Amino acid sequence: MRQRTPNESRRAWAMRPEHEIPLPVRFGPTISFLALGVSAFCFSPHDRLPLIRKPLAPLLLKGGLLPLMGIMVAGLACQKDPIAKLFARAPFRWTEKVCLMTFVLQAPVHYGVQHWTRRSGLTWTFATSLLVASILGHAFLEQPWRTFLGVRAK
Repeated sequence: MRQRTPNESRRAWAMRPEHEIPLPVRFGPTISFLALGVSAFCFSPHDRLPLIRKPLAPLLLKGGLLPLMGIMVAGLACQKDPIAKLFARAPFRWTEKVCLMTFVLQAPVHYGVQHWTRRSGLTWTFATSLLVASILGHAFLEQPWRTFLGVRAK
């Protein structure tokens, strides 16, 4: 993105033309998904690095994946990558509506289902209950709250 001059428009930022976006950013999601997919099949996080015999998990979990995640986020934001275009289609946009409620209600629904069914972990009961709770939470909590605050509706 680049900043516009104040007399061009009310918006202060605009997307760069496609030819100005660096190639690793333009195809960031595809590069990241391929790299993460290949690495998932090639080694385990419990493996050790070949030369220094240190575990691989701390390297991956404490910043080793940040470059891949960074170009993935930047590539998804510029919406030029085929994967970004796929995620911009209708079925994936509908899931945007329940993201906040899924995040907020995840722990309460998990503990409630665990208490009622005496089963823990990712079960079909938990997944279905979380989806239903997220849809209802979006319809009856998030949308009225956004309307009351005058915040952009998703």
